[in-house]
Amino acid sequence: MKDWDDFRFLLALSRSGTLREAARRLGVNETTMARRLAAVEGRQGTTLFLRGRDGLQPTPTGERLVRAAERMEQALLRTNPDHGQGTVSGLVRLTSVAWIVEALLAPRLIDLHRRHPALTMELAASNTTVSLSRRDADLALRLARPREEHLVARRLGALGLTLASSVRGSAQGWIAYHRGWDDLPEIQAMAGVFRDPPVARIAGLTGIQAAVRSGLGMAMLPDPMIDADPGLVAAQPTIRVSRPLWVVLHEDLRERPAIRACLDWLEEVVREAGWTDQSSLKSK
Repeated sequence: MKDWDDFRFLLALSRSGTLREAARRLGVNETTMARRLAAVEGRQGTTLFLRGRDGLQPTPTGERLVRAAERMEQALLRTNPDHGQGTVSGLVRLTSVAWIVEALLAPRLIDLHRRHPALTMELAASNTTVSLSRRDADLALRLARPREEHLVARRLGALGLTLASSVRGSAQGWIAYHRGWDDLPEIQAMAGVFRDPPVARIAGLTGIQAAVRSGLGMAMLPDPMIDADPGLVAAQPTIRVSRPLWVVLHEDLRERPAIRACLDWLEEVVREAGWTDQSSLKSK
C-alpha cells in the first residue's frame, strides 16, 4: 500500500475492533467503512480482517499491514512530536483473572477515562491464559512471567496470598482450584499443610471466597480480598505466598501511544493499591 490514508484506515479498524466504532472515530458512516475495507482488500487481493463474534480480527496479511502502519505512525510522531499530542485514542484490550479485573482495574478505570477520554479500554475477565501472540488481547496482567516469544513483560508489583477461613473458624478442610492448577505456589503451600484431599475445587477466586466465607473450608486468598471481607480472617498468617504481578504485551505494541498510556495507568493503579511483597493483613 502506498496511500497513508489506507494505513490510517487499517489502524482505525485494528484499534476499534468493529466497523461501527472505527467509523465513529473517523467521522464517517459504517457503510462507507465497509466499502472502504472491500476496496482496500480488493487492491491487496486478499482478506485483511475476519469478522467474528468478538469483532474484527486481522488476518496474517492484515496484521503485517497494521504493524507497518504503526511504524509509519511512530515515524511521524518522532518527526513531529506535537502531532496528536493530547489525543491518545483507540481501543486497548486488557485481560486478567476476574477478581483482578473487578477489584483492581474496574474501580480505577474512571481515572484513565478522565485522562484520555478518546481511549477505550476493554477489560476481559478470563481464568485462562489469553494468547497475546494471536492478538486476542493487547495487554495482560498475569501472576506468572510469560515464556512465549515476541512477548515482553514488566513487573508491576506483587500479590500476597494467605491461608484464610471463615470468621466462624469451624472449617478443617481446604479448597483448591481445578486440577490443572495444582502446581501453583498457593496450592503447593496448602498441599504441604493438609493431609486429606481438598473438600472442593473451584475455578475462580470469587467462588472460592464465597465457599470459604460459608465455612466449607480454608483456602489461600489474596490479602486485599481478606482485608475487604468481614466474613474472612487469616487462619494462619504464617502460611502465605507472594505472586509477582506482570503486565505483558507483544513487543510490536510497545511504542503505540494508547498502549503507553495504559501502561502508565496500570503502574499507577498497582502502586496506589499497595500490591507489594510487604502487604499486611488487618486484624479482625
